Amino acid sequence: MRVLLSLCIILSSTCFAKDYGEALKPNLPKISLKKDEKLKNLNKPIELKGQVKKVCQKKGCWMVLDDGHDAIRITFKGYSFFVPMKLEGQTVRAQGILQKKVRTVGQQKHFLEDAGASQKEIDKIKDDKTVYEFVATGVKTENTI
Repeated sequence: MRVLLSLCIILSSTCFAKDYGEALKPNLPKISLKKDEKLKNLNKPIELKGQVKKVCQKKGCWMVLDDGHDAIRITFKGYSFFVPMKLEGQTVRAQGILQKKVRTVGQQKHFLEDAGASQKEIDKIKDDKTVYEFVATGVKTENTI
């Protein structure tokens, strides 16, 4: 009986995880969003892990991930997959490429609109901004039990 119960617990730990996009590769470097780690890993395949803070409220075409050091906007390679809006608050692992980009005023305003921001907040955007972004090839949720 104990063996059966132990087996059920072990198996249930992965049965509620969900994949989006490509399956995660087992050997990619797992990094944090500390500034020095971001700089060393630009334009290389990596894995991030953190909590989903926001998801695009229109169709799930982007999310914001916070790993405890920083937050980053994640898009999905070629818009080949999306994530559900209910992913907010869940812990996920994402694999893809970290990039440094200049986000225009128009892009910033568009992203805020997608996030459901107030017009007052949108109107505060006046200048382009250099940001880190992550283009994910795959996302996997942690257990949702």
